[in-house]
Parts: sequence; structure tokens; C-alpha cells
Amino acid sequence: MELWVRQATDGEAAFFDEHGWVRLGAAASTARSRW
Repeated sequence: MELWVRQATDGEAAFFDEHGWVRLGAAASTARSRW
């Protein structure tokens, strides 16, 4: 699976997968390191 992590305009992180942009909170750094 390929995931793209971006920074949302309001400062929250989000990642893009087959379901679309998925919002992340403080877990963003964990998600980025996992995938």
C-alpha cells in the first residue's frame, strides 16, 4: 500500500490512501513512521 502524508491547511496532518484523505491528529508522526 502506498500512502501520501501531507500537512492540512489547519495544521492537522492527513494521509491519502484508497479511501481518500484521512485525517490524523497527534498520531501523524507515528503513522508517518509506520507506513
